Amino acid sequence: MPRIHHGRVRLVLCLIALSATAFSQYTPGINNNVTLLSHVDDYSTYSNIWGYVDGQGREYALIGHNAGTSIVDITNPAAPVEITMIPGPVSTGTCWREIKTYGQHAYVVSEHTEPNNLSGIQIIDLSNLPAGAALANVARWPGVDPSNARAHTVTMDSEGYLYIQGGTATRNTGGEQGGIRIFNLNPDPLNPAPVGIFNLRYAHDTFVQDSLLFAFNIYEGGFVDILNISDRSNPQPVHSLVYPQGFSHTGWTTPDRQYLVTTDEIAGLTVKVWDIQVLWDNDPTNNDQIDLVGEYISNPTQIAHEPRVRGNNVFVSHYLEGVRVLDISNPADPVEVGYYDTYQPAGNGFSGDWGVYPFFPSGNFVVSDMQSGLYVLRFDSLGAGGIEGVVSSAHNGAPLAGAQMVFVEAGKRVSSGANGAYSLRTNEGTHTVIVSRAGYFTDTLTVSFPSGANIVQNIALQSTTVGIPDDLSLPLTFRLEQNYPNPFNPETAISYQLSAVSNVELKIYNVAGQLVRTLVSETKMPGKYMAEWDGRNEFGEALGSGVYFYKLKAGNFEQTRQMMLLR
Repeated sequence: MPRIHHGRVRLVLCLIALSATAFSQYTPGINNNVTLLSHVDDYSTYSNIWGYVDGQGREYALIGHNAGTSIVDITNPAAPVEITMIPGPVSTGTCWREIKTYGQHAYVVSEHTEPNNLSGIQIIDLSNLPAGAALANVARWPGVDPSNARAHTVTMDSEGYLYIQGGTATRNTGGEQGGIRIFNLNPDPLNPAPVGIFNLRYAHDTFVQDSLLFAFNIYEGGFVDILNISDRSNPQPVHSLVYPQGFSHTGWTTPDRQYLVTTDEIAGLTVKVWDIQVLWDNDPTNNDQIDLVGEYISNPTQIAHEPRVRGNNVFVSHYLEGVRVLDISNPADPVEVGYYDTYQPAGNGFSGDWGVYPFFPSGNFVVSDMQSGLYVLRFDSLGAGGIEGVVSSAHNGAPLAGAQMVFVEAGKRVSSGANGAYSLRTNEGTHTVIVSRAGYFTDTLTVSFPSGANIVQNIALQSTTVGIPDDLSLPLTFRLEQNYPNPFNPETAISYQLSAVSNVELKIYNVAGQLVRTLVSETKMPGKYMAEWDGRNEFGEALGSGVYFYKLKAGNFEQTRQMMLLR
Protein backbone atom coordinates (compact mmCIF):
# COMPACT_ATOMS: atom_id res chain seq x y z
CA MET A 1 0.00 0.00 0.00
CA PRO A 2 1.51 3.38 -0.96
CA ARG A 3 2.37 5.56 2.02
CA ILE A 4 0.92 9.08 1.75
CA HIS A 5 2.62 12.02 3.40
CA HIS A 6 1.18 15.46 3.83
CA GLY A 7 3.69 18.26 3.63
CA ARG A 8 4.90 19.61 6.96
CA VAL A 9 4.29 23.32 6.59
CA ARG A 10 6.72 25.54 8.46
CA LEU A 11 4.96 28.69 9.55
CA VAL A 12 7.00 31.84 10.03
CA LEU A 13 5.20 33.97 12.59
CA CYS A 14 5.34 37.71 12.27
CA LEU A 15 5.80 37.98 16.03
CA ILE A 16 4.22 41.40 16.16
CA ALA A 17 4.72 41.54 19.92
CA LEU A 18 8.41 40.96 19.41
CA SER A 19 9.34 42.68 16.19
CA ALA A 20 7.91 44.56 13.26
CA THR A 21 10.16 42.63 10.92
CA ALA A 22 8.52 39.98 8.76
CA PHE A 23 10.48 37.41 6.77
CA SER A 24 7.70 36.14 4.47
CA GLN A 25 8.09 32.37 3.98
CA TYR A 26 11.79 32.53 4.86
CA THR A 27 13.34 32.16 8.30
CA PRO A 28 16.88 33.54 8.65
CA GLY A 29 19.26 30.75 9.54
CA ILE A 30 16.92 28.14 8.02
CA ASN A 31 16.12 29.24 4.49
CA ASN A 32 16.45 32.06 2.00
CA ASN A 33 14.85 32.04 -1.47
CA VAL A 34 14.17 28.30 -1.08
CA THR A 35 10.70 27.15 0.00
CA LEU A 36 9.92 23.89 1.76
CA LEU A 37 7.10 22.04 -0.02
CA SER A 38 7.15 18.82 2.02
CA HIS A 39 9.31 16.63 4.22
CA VAL A 40 9.27 12.83 4.67
CA ASP A 41 11.19 10.99 7.38
CA ASP A 42 10.25 7.30 7.64
CA TYR A 43 13.63 5.61 8.11
CA SER A 44 16.57 6.02 10.48
CA THR A 45 19.45 7.10 8.23
CA TYR A 46 19.73 8.23 4.61
CA SER A 47 22.26 8.43 1.80
CA ASN A 48 22.10 9.79 -1.73
CA ILE A 49 19.12 10.75 -3.88
CA TRP A 50 18.19 10.86 -7.55
CA GLY A 51 15.11 11.66 -9.63
CA TYR A 52 12.96 10.07 -12.31
CA VAL A 53 10.14 11.25 -14.59
CA ASP A 54 7.79 8.65 -16.09
CA GLY A 55 6.06 8.70 -19.46
CA GLN A 56 3.08 10.54 -17.98
CA GLY A 57 5.29 13.34 -16.68
CA ARG A 58 4.98 12.25 -13.05
CA GLU A 59 8.00 13.04 -10.92
CA TYR A 60 9.66 10.68 -8.43
CA ALA A 61 12.41 10.94 -5.85
CA LEU A 62 14.60 7.86 -5.45
CA ILE A 63 16.22 8.02 -2.01
CA GLY A 64 18.62 5.58 -0.40
CA HIS A 65 18.32 4.77 3.30
CA ASN A 66 19.24 2.18 5.91
CA ALA A 67 16.75 -0.40 4.59
CA GLY A 68 17.08 0.08 0.84
CA THR A 69 15.82 2.46 -1.84
CA SER A 70 12.44 4.20 -1.66
CA ILE A 71 10.58 5.45 -4.73
CA VAL A 72 8.46 8.43 -3.76
CA ASP A 73 5.91 10.09 -6.05
CA ILE A 74 6.33 13.86 -5.64
CA THR A 75 4.11 14.93 -8.54
CA ASN A 76 2.04 16.70 -5.91
CA PRO A 77 5.00 18.15 -4.01
CA ALA A 78 2.89 18.95 -0.94
CA ALA A 79 1.76 15.32 -0.52
CA PRO A 80 4.51 12.80 -1.38
CA VAL A 81 3.53 9.15 -1.78
CA GLU A 82 6.02 6.34 -1.23
CA ILE A 83 5.19 3.91 -4.04
CA THR A 84 7.49 1.14 -2.91
CA MET A 85 10.70 0.34 -1.07
CA ILE A 86 13.30 -1.95 -2.64
CA PRO A 87 15.42 -3.68 0.04
CA GLY A 88 19.17 -3.45 -0.41
CA PRO A 89 22.43 -4.44 1.27
CA VAL A 90 22.61 -3.13 4.84
CA SER A 91 25.15 -2.65 7.60
CA THR A 92 24.67 -1.80 11.27
CA GLY A 93 25.17 1.87 12.01
CA THR A 94 25.96 3.00 8.46
CA CYS A 95 24.06 3.72 5.29
CA TRP A 96 25.56 3.81 1.83
CA ARG A 97 23.60 3.90 -1.41
CA GLU A 98 24.21 5.66 -4.73
CA ILE A 99 21.57 5.83 -7.45
CA LYS A 100 21.31 6.76 -11.15
CA THR A 101 18.67 6.12 -13.84
CA TYR A 102 18.67 5.26 -17.53
CA GLY A 103 15.57 4.66 -19.61
CA GLN A 104 13.01 2.95 -17.39
CA HIS A 105 15.47 1.52 -14.89
CA ALA A 106 17.31 2.67 -11.79
CA TYR A 107 20.79 1.42 -10.93
CA VAL A 108 21.81 1.29 -7.26
CA VAL A 109 25.22 0.43 -5.78
CA SER A 110 26.46 0.17 -2.20
CA GLU A 111 29.59 -0.43 -0.16
CA HIS A 112 27.56 -3.00 1.82
CA THR A 113 27.36 -6.68 0.84
CA GLU A 114 24.90 -8.24 3.29
CA PRO A 115 22.70 -10.01 2.40
CA ASN A 116 24.95 -11.35 -0.38
CA ASN A 117 22.11 -11.91 -2.82
CA LEU A 118 21.57 -8.12 -3.01
CA SER A 119 25.22 -7.06 -3.43
CA GLY A 120 26.41 -5.58 -6.71
CA ILE A 121 24.36 -3.41 -9.06
CA GLN A 122 20.68 -3.51 -8.14
CA ILE A 123 18.56 -2.88 -11.23
CA ILE A 124 15.04 -1.61 -10.50
CA ASP A 125 12.32 -1.73 -13.15
CA LEU A 126 10.42 1.58 -13.12
CA SER A 127 8.26 0.91 -16.18
CA ASN A 128 5.12 0.13 -14.17
CA LEU A 129 5.03 3.40 -12.23
CA PRO A 130 2.95 4.82 -10.67
CA ALA A 131 1.42 1.39 -9.97
CA GLY A 132 4.68 0.00 -8.64
CA ALA A 133 8.35 -0.83 -9.18
CA ALA A 134 10.34 -4.02 -8.67
CA LEU A 135 13.89 -5.31 -8.37
CA ALA A 136 14.55 -6.84 -11.80
CA ASN A 137 18.13 -8.08 -11.40
CA VAL A 138 21.33 -7.84 -9.40
CA ALA A 139 24.34 -7.63 -11.71
CA ARG A 140 27.98 -8.22 -10.82
CA TRP A 141 31.23 -7.81 -12.70
CA PRO A 142 34.27 -10.01 -13.35
CA GLY A 143 36.61 -10.46 -10.40
CA VAL A 144 33.98 -10.29 -7.64
CA ASP A 145 31.51 -12.58 -5.96
CA PRO A 146 28.44 -11.85 -3.79
CA SER A 147 30.63 -11.38 -0.71
CA ASN A 148 32.74 -8.54 -2.13
CA ALA A 149 30.78 -6.86 -4.95
CA ARG A 150 31.08 -3.29 -3.65
CA ALA A 151 31.02 0.07 -5.40
CA HIS A 152 31.31 3.54 -3.91
CA THR A 153 29.49 5.51 -6.62
CA VAL A 154 27.70 5.02 -9.92
CA THR A 155 27.60 7.29 -12.99
CA MET A 156 25.46 7.24 -16.12
CA ASP A 157 26.00 8.91 -19.49
CA SER A 158 23.46 9.83 -22.15
CA GLU A 159 24.47 6.98 -24.49
CA GLY A 160 23.62 4.16 -22.11
CA TYR A 161 27.00 3.46 -20.54
CA LEU A 162 27.18 2.90 -16.80
CA TYR A 163 30.30 3.50 -14.70
CA ILE A 164 31.01 2.26 -11.20
CA GLN A 165 33.98 3.37 -9.15
CA GLY A 166 35.56 2.76 -5.77
CA GLY A 167 34.99 -0.37 -3.69
CA THR A 168 36.00 -3.40 -5.76
CA ALA A 169 35.03 -2.00 -9.16
CA THR A 170 38.32 -3.12 -10.76
CA ARG A 171 39.28 -5.98 -8.45
CA ASN A 172 41.67 -8.56 -9.97
CA THR A 173 42.50 -6.39 -13.00
CA GLY A 174 46.17 -5.88 -12.16
CA GLY A 175 45.78 -2.31 -10.88
CA GLU A 176 43.93 -0.35 -8.22
CA GLN A 177 40.84 -2.37 -7.27
CA GLY A 178 38.80 0.81 -6.71
CA GLY A 179 39.22 2.17 -10.22
CA ILE A 180 36.54 2.69 -12.89
CA ARG A 181 34.53 -0.12 -14.48
CA ILE A 182 32.49 0.64 -17.62
CA PHE A 183 29.35 -1.26 -18.71
CA ASN A 184 27.16 -1.08 -21.80
CA LEU A 185 23.41 -1.12 -21.10
CA ASN A 186 22.50 -1.52 -24.78
CA PRO A 187 20.74 -3.54 -25.89
CA ASP A 188 19.96 -5.21 -22.55
CA PRO A 189 19.58 -2.77 -19.62
CA LEU A 190 18.94 -5.68 -17.22
CA ASN A 191 22.30 -7.27 -17.94
CA PRO A 192 25.07 -4.64 -18.08
CA ALA A 193 27.94 -5.85 -20.23
CA PRO A 194 31.46 -4.97 -18.97
CA VAL A 195 33.35 -3.21 -21.75
CA GLY A 196 36.26 -1.30 -20.20
CA ILE A 197 38.30 -0.35 -17.14
CA PHE A 198 40.62 2.38 -15.90
CA ASN A 199 42.55 1.24 -12.85
CA LEU A 200 45.57 3.51 -12.39
CA ARG A 201 44.10 5.13 -9.27
CA TYR A 202 41.23 4.86 -6.83
CA ALA A 203 38.35 6.89 -8.26
CA HIS A 204 35.83 8.26 -5.80
CA ASP A 205 33.37 9.47 -8.44
CA THR A 206 33.16 10.37 -12.12
CA PHE A 207 31.25 12.70 -14.41
CA VAL A 208 30.81 12.19 -18.15
CA GLN A 209 30.33 14.96 -20.69
CA ASP A 210 30.17 13.73 -24.28
CA SER A 211 33.47 11.96 -25.02
CA LEU A 212 35.25 13.05 -21.84
CA LEU A 213 35.20 11.45 -18.42
CA PHE A 214 36.32 13.36 -15.33
CA ALA A 215 37.57 11.06 -12.55
CA PHE A 216 37.87 12.48 -9.05
CA ASN A 217 40.73 10.76 -7.24
CA ILE A 218 40.04 11.70 -3.64
CA TYR A 219 43.04 9.95 -2.10
CA GLU A 220 45.52 11.75 -4.38
CA GLY A 221 44.69 15.19 -2.95
CA GLY A 222 43.63 17.69 -5.60
CA PHE A 223 43.70 15.33 -8.58
CA VAL A 224 41.22 14.93 -11.45
CA ASP A 225 41.95 12.56 -14.33
CA ILE A 226 40.41 13.57 -17.66
CA LEU A 227 39.91 10.63 -20.01
CA ASN A 228 38.84 10.35 -23.63
CA ILE A 229 36.21 7.60 -23.70
CA SER A 230 35.28 7.72 -27.39
CA ASP A 231 36.28 4.05 -27.21
CA ARG A 232 34.83 2.84 -23.89
CA SER A 233 36.89 -0.32 -24.13
CA ASN A 234 40.10 1.68 -24.06
CA PRO A 235 39.88 4.95 -22.05
CA GLN A 236 42.78 7.27 -22.88
CA PRO A 237 44.23 9.91 -20.53
CA VAL A 238 43.91 13.45 -21.87
CA HIS A 239 45.22 15.42 -18.91
CA SER A 240 45.43 15.24 -15.11
CA LEU A 241 44.25 18.37 -13.34
CA VAL A 242 46.39 18.61 -10.21
CA TYR A 243 46.04 21.39 -7.66
CA PRO A 244 47.24 22.05 -4.09
CA GLN A 245 45.19 21.62 -0.91
CA GLY A 246 42.59 19.39 -2.51
CA PHE A 247 40.60 16.25 -1.78
CA SER A 248 38.88 15.78 -5.13
CA HIS A 249 35.41 14.45 -4.44
CA THR A 250 33.13 15.02 -7.42
CA GLY A 251 32.14 17.54 -10.08
CA TRP A 252 29.73 18.61 -12.80
CA THR A 253 30.07 20.60 -16.00
CA THR A 254 27.97 23.54 -17.12
CA PRO A 255 25.47 22.87 -19.93
CA ASP A 256 27.69 24.66 -22.47
CA ARG A 257 30.66 22.41 -21.50
CA GLN A 258 32.82 25.46 -20.86
CA TYR A 259 33.25 25.09 -17.09
CA LEU A 260 33.73 22.33 -14.54
CA VAL A 261 32.47 22.78 -10.96
CA THR A 262 34.26 20.64 -8.34
CA THR A 263 34.16 20.00 -4.60
CA ASP A 264 36.83 18.82 -2.15
CA GLU A 265 35.47 16.91 0.83
CA ILE A 266 37.44 18.67 3.57
CA ALA A 267 36.25 21.48 5.82
CA GLY A 268 37.25 24.91 4.60
CA LEU A 269 38.03 23.91 1.01
CA THR A 270 36.14 25.81 -1.64
CA VAL A 271 33.71 24.91 -4.39
CA LYS A 272 35.83 25.57 -7.48
CA VAL A 273 34.94 26.68 -11.02
CA TRP A 274 37.43 25.68 -13.73
CA ASP A 275 37.58 27.00 -17.30
CA ILE A 276 37.86 23.83 -19.44
CA GLN A 277 37.21 25.33 -22.89
CA VAL A 278 40.61 24.14 -24.13
CA LEU A 279 39.43 20.53 -23.86
CA TRP A 280 37.03 21.03 -26.76
CA ASP A 281 39.22 22.89 -29.27
CA ASN A 282 40.79 19.77 -30.87
CA ASP A 283 44.26 20.97 -29.90
CA PRO A 284 45.84 18.47 -27.49
CA THR A 285 48.89 20.68 -26.95
CA ASN A 286 46.98 23.11 -24.69
CA ASN A 287 45.00 20.68 -22.54
CA ASP A 288 47.13 21.68 -19.57
CA GLN A 289 45.81 25.26 -19.76
CA ILE A 290 42.81 24.68 -17.50
CA ASP A 291 42.34 27.70 -15.26
CA LEU A 292 40.70 28.09 -11.86
CA VAL A 293 38.46 31.12 -12.42
CA GLY A 294 36.10 31.20 -9.43
CA GLU A 295 35.67 29.90 -5.87
CA TYR A 296 32.89 29.84 -3.28
CA ILE A 297 32.80 28.96 0.40
CA SER A 298 29.74 28.99 2.64
CA ASN A 299 31.37 28.43 6.03
CA PRO A 300 35.12 27.78 6.48
CA THR A 301 34.41 25.23 9.20
CA GLN A 302 32.09 23.08 7.06
CA ILE A 303 32.30 20.64 4.13
CA ALA A 304 30.84 21.01 0.64
CA HIS A 305 29.78 17.59 -0.65
CA GLU A 306 28.31 17.42 -4.16
CA PRO A 307 27.53 20.01 -6.87
CA ARG A 308 24.75 19.67 -9.45
CA VAL A 309 24.55 22.25 -12.27
CA ARG A 310 21.26 23.33 -13.81
CA GLY A 311 21.45 26.31 -16.16
CA ASN A 312 23.28 29.13 -14.43
CA ASN A 313 22.73 27.65 -10.97
CA VAL A 314 24.80 25.20 -8.96
CA PHE A 315 22.95 23.26 -6.26
CA VAL A 316 25.47 22.16 -3.61
CA SER A 317 24.66 19.53 -0.98
CA HIS A 318 26.74 21.01 1.81
CA TYR A 319 26.38 18.63 4.77
CA LEU A 320 25.72 20.75 7.91
CA GLU A 321 25.20 23.89 5.80
CA GLY A 322 22.20 22.29 4.07
CA VAL A 323 21.70 22.88 0.36
CA ARG A 324 23.24 26.04 -1.13
CA VAL A 325 22.19 27.51 -4.48
CA LEU A 326 24.81 29.47 -6.41
CA ASP A 327 24.49 31.79 -9.38
CA ILE A 328 27.39 31.23 -11.80
CA SER A 329 26.16 33.38 -14.68
CA ASN A 330 29.57 34.97 -14.15
CA PRO A 331 31.74 31.89 -13.53
CA ALA A 332 34.50 34.05 -12.05
CA ASP A 333 32.09 35.26 -9.36
CA PRO A 334 29.99 32.42 -7.90
CA VAL A 335 27.32 34.00 -5.70
CA GLU A 336 25.09 32.28 -3.17
CA VAL A 337 21.49 33.24 -3.96
CA GLY A 338 19.54 30.78 -1.83
CA TYR A 339 19.78 28.07 0.83
CA TYR A 340 17.78 25.66 2.93
CA ASP A 341 19.41 24.29 6.07
CA THR A 342 17.89 20.90 6.86
CA TYR A 343 20.29 20.29 9.75
CA GLN A 344 20.01 22.78 12.62
CA PRO A 345 22.21 21.35 15.41
CA ALA A 346 25.62 22.98 15.86
CA GLY A 347 28.71 20.97 14.94
CA ASN A 348 30.84 19.95 12.02
CA GLY A 349 31.70 16.85 10.02
CA PHE A 350 29.55 14.44 8.05
CA SER A 351 25.92 15.13 8.94
CA GLY A 352 23.09 16.89 7.15
CA ASP A 353 22.64 17.07 3.39
CA TRP A 354 24.15 14.16 1.46
CA GLY A 355 22.66 14.71 -1.99
CA VAL A 356 20.55 16.99 -4.16
CA TYR A 357 18.68 16.44 -7.43
CA PRO A 358 17.54 19.65 -9.22
CA PHE A 359 16.59 18.43 -12.70
CA PHE A 360 12.80 17.95 -12.54
CA PRO A 361 10.75 19.66 -15.30
CA SER A 362 8.57 21.27 -12.61
CA GLY A 363 11.55 23.22 -11.30
CA ASN A 364 11.19 21.63 -7.86
CA PHE A 365 14.19 19.86 -6.39
CA VAL A 366 14.84 17.23 -3.74
CA VAL A 367 17.43 16.82 -1.01
CA SER A 368 18.43 13.86 1.14
CA ASP A 369 19.41 14.69 4.70
CA MET A 370 21.37 11.91 6.41
CA GLN A 371 19.43 12.28 9.65
CA SER A 372 16.00 13.55 8.63
CA GLY A 373 15.20 12.20 5.17
CA LEU A 374 13.59 13.60 2.05
CA TYR A 375 12.93 17.30 1.49
CA VAL A 376 10.95 18.56 -1.49
CA LEU A 377 11.94 22.16 -2.17
CA ARG A 378 11.45 25.01 -4.61
CA PHE A 379 14.13 27.52 -5.53
CA ASP A 380 12.41 30.89 -5.84
CA SER A 381 14.69 31.89 -8.65
CA LEU A 382 16.62 35.09 -8.12
CA GLY A 383 19.74 36.55 -9.66
CA ALA A 384 22.80 37.95 -7.95
CA GLY A 385 23.26 41.46 -6.64
CA GLY A 386 25.70 43.19 -4.37
CA ILE A 387 26.59 46.03 -2.06
CA GLU A 388 29.74 47.96 -1.26
CA GLY A 389 30.63 51.02 0.74
CA VAL A 390 32.56 52.49 3.66
CA VAL A 391 31.76 52.37 7.39
CA SER A 392 32.79 55.56 9.17
CA SER A 393 32.33 57.53 12.39
CA ALA A 394 29.35 59.90 12.31
CA HIS A 395 31.28 62.17 14.68
CA ASN A 396 34.38 62.90 12.58
CA GLY A 397 34.04 60.89 9.36
CA ALA A 398 37.02 58.64 10.14
CA PRO A 399 36.83 55.20 8.49
CA LEU A 400 36.09 52.35 10.90
CA ALA A 401 37.94 49.07 10.50
CA GLY A 402 36.54 45.88 11.99
CA ALA A 403 32.87 46.82 11.84
CA GLN A 404 30.78 43.63 11.77
CA MET A 405 27.95 43.48 9.25
CA VAL A 406 25.41 40.69 9.12
CA PHE A 407 22.99 40.30 6.24
CA VAL A 408 20.13 38.67 8.10
CA GLU A 409 18.10 36.97 5.37
CA ALA A 410 21.17 35.80 3.42
CA GLY A 411 22.89 34.60 6.60
CA LYS A 412 26.14 36.26 5.57
CA ARG A 413 28.66 38.18 7.64
CA VAL A 414 31.47 40.51 6.51
CA SER A 415 33.87 42.93 8.24
CA SER A 416 35.08 46.33 7.12
CA GLY A 417 38.74 46.56 6.18
CA ALA A 418 41.47 48.92 7.32
CA ASN A 419 40.01 51.73 5.21
CA GLY A 420 36.47 51.05 6.41
CA ALA A 421 35.51 49.44 3.09
CA TYR A 422 33.23 46.41 2.85
CA SER A 423 31.49 44.48 0.08
CA LEU A 424 29.23 41.46 -0.38
CA ARG A 425 27.68 39.66 -3.32
CA THR A 426 24.50 37.70 -2.62
CA ASN A 427 20.95 37.43 -3.98
CA GLU A 428 19.05 40.36 -5.41
CA GLY A 429 16.17 41.75 -3.34
CA THR A 430 15.64 43.30 0.06
CA HIS A 431 18.09 42.66 2.89
CA THR A 432 18.18 43.58 6.57
CA VAL A 433 21.70 44.62 7.55
CA ILE A 434 22.90 44.86 11.17
CA VAL A 435 26.12 46.86 11.63
CA SER A 436 28.02 46.79 14.93
CA ARG A 437 31.41 47.84 16.28
CA ALA A 438 32.86 48.23 19.75
CA GLY A 439 32.44 51.81 20.98
CA TYR A 440 29.55 52.56 18.61
CA PHE A 441 25.80 52.08 18.67
CA THR A 442 24.60 49.22 16.50
CA ASP A 443 22.66 50.29 13.44
CA THR A 444 20.07 48.32 11.47
CA LEU A 445 19.13 49.26 7.92
CA THR A 446 17.16 47.85 5.02
CA VAL A 447 18.66 47.84 1.54
CA SER A 448 17.62 46.50 -1.86
CA PHE A 449 20.06 44.89 -4.28
CA PRO A 450 19.24 45.11 -8.01
CA SER A 451 19.92 42.05 -10.15
CA GLY A 452 23.30 42.01 -11.81
CA ALA A 453 24.61 45.19 -10.16
CA ASN A 454 26.17 46.52 -6.97
CA ILE A 455 24.76 49.39 -4.94
CA VAL A 456 26.88 51.77 -2.90
CA GLN A 457 25.82 52.16 0.73
CA ASN A 458 28.06 54.15 3.06
CA ILE A 459 27.27 53.77 6.76
CA ALA A 460 27.99 56.23 9.60
CA LEU A 461 27.89 54.87 13.16
CA GLN A 462 27.22 56.98 16.25
CA SER A 463 29.84 56.79 19.00
CA THR A 464 28.66 55.64 22.42
CA THR A 465 30.96 58.24 24.04
CA VAL A 466 29.79 61.35 22.17
CA GLY A 467 26.77 63.20 23.58
CA ILE A 468 26.05 60.54 26.22
CA PRO A 469 25.59 61.57 29.91
CA ASP A 470 28.51 60.80 32.20
CA ASP A 471 28.51 57.19 33.41
CA LEU A 472 28.22 58.34 37.01
CA SER A 473 24.89 60.08 36.44
CA LEU A 474 21.60 58.20 36.70
CA PRO A 475 19.86 57.48 33.40
CA LEU A 476 17.10 59.89 32.42
CA THR A 477 15.21 57.30 30.35
CA PHE A 478 14.61 53.60 30.02
CA ARG A 479 16.53 52.05 27.11
CA LEU A 480 17.51 48.67 25.68
CA GLU A 481 20.74 48.69 23.66
CA GLN A 482 21.68 46.51 20.71
CA ASN A 483 23.64 43.48 21.87
CA TYR A 484 27.35 43.31 21.16
CA PRO A 485 28.88 41.59 19.37
CA ASN A 486 26.17 40.94 16.84
CA PRO A 487 26.17 38.46 15.17
CA PHE A 488 27.82 36.44 17.93
CA ASN A 489 29.31 33.09 18.82
CA PRO A 490 29.41 31.85 21.50
CA GLU A 491 28.23 34.71 23.73
CA THR A 492 27.00 38.30 23.60
CA ALA A 493 26.36 41.19 26.00
CA ILE A 494 23.01 43.01 26.33
CA SER A 495 23.09 46.46 27.96
CA TYR A 496 20.07 48.34 29.30
CA GLN A 497 19.31 51.27 31.55
CA LEU A 498 16.55 52.11 34.04
CA SER A 499 15.45 55.57 35.14
CA ALA A 500 13.36 54.35 38.10
CA VAL A 501 13.02 51.41 40.45
CA SER A 502 11.42 48.67 38.37
CA ASN A 503 10.44 45.02 38.25
CA VAL A 504 12.70 43.93 35.39
CA GLU A 505 12.36 41.01 32.98
CA LEU A 506 14.86 40.35 30.19
CA LYS A 507 13.92 37.34 28.07
CA ILE A 508 15.12 35.62 24.87
CA TYR A 509 12.71 34.27 22.24
CA ASN A 510 13.18 32.29 19.03
CA VAL A 511 11.54 33.20 15.71
CA ALA A 512 8.51 31.05 16.57
CA GLY A 513 7.84 33.28 19.60
CA GLN A 514 8.87 30.59 22.08
CA LEU A 515 10.67 31.63 25.25
CA VAL A 516 14.12 30.02 25.29
CA ARG A 517 15.86 31.80 28.19
CA THR A 518 15.13 34.27 30.99
CA LEU A 519 18.22 36.35 31.76
CA VAL A 520 16.77 38.74 34.36
CA SER A 521 13.67 38.56 36.58
CA GLU A 522 14.02 40.81 39.64
CA THR A 523 13.53 44.30 41.02
CA LYS A 524 16.35 46.72 40.22
CA MET A 525 17.33 50.25 41.20
CA PRO A 526 17.86 53.02 38.59
CA GLY A 527 21.14 52.59 36.72
CA LYS A 528 22.92 50.97 33.84
CA TYR A 529 23.13 47.19 33.61
CA MET A 530 24.53 44.46 31.39
CA ALA A 531 23.45 40.82 30.99
CA GLU A 532 25.32 38.13 29.05
CA TRP A 533 23.82 35.33 26.99
CA ASP A 534 25.82 32.26 26.01
CA GLY A 535 23.48 31.03 23.23
CA ARG A 536 21.96 28.31 25.42
CA ASN A 537 18.43 27.62 26.59
CA GLU A 538 17.18 27.19 30.17
CA PHE A 539 18.47 23.60 30.18
CA GLY A 540 22.00 24.55 29.15
CA GLU A 541 21.57 23.18 25.63
CA ALA A 542 23.33 25.01 22.80
CA LEU A 543 20.85 26.56 20.37
CA GLY A 544 21.25 26.55 16.62
CA SER A 545 22.17 29.42 14.33
CA GLY A 546 19.46 31.93 13.54
CA VAL A 547 17.67 35.09 14.56
CA TYR A 548 16.59 35.51 18.18
CA PHE A 549 14.70 38.32 19.90
CA TYR A 550 15.42 39.78 23.33
CA LYS A 551 12.73 41.73 25.18
CA LEU A 552 13.12 44.10 28.12
CA LYS A 553 10.11 44.79 30.32
CA ALA A 554 10.59 47.31 33.16
CA GLY A 555 7.39 48.61 34.72
CA ASN A 556 5.37 50.07 31.82
CA PHE A 557 8.41 50.16 29.53
CA GLU A 558 8.84 47.45 26.89
CA GLN A 559 11.35 47.20 24.07
CA THR A 560 12.42 44.35 21.80
CA ARG A 561 15.49 43.96 19.61
CA GLN A 562 16.78 41.16 17.42
CA MET A 563 20.16 39.47 17.29
CA MET A 564 21.78 36.69 15.32
CA LEU A 565 23.60 33.62 16.60
CA LEU A 566 26.05 32.15 14.08
CA ARG A 567 27.52 28.77 15.00
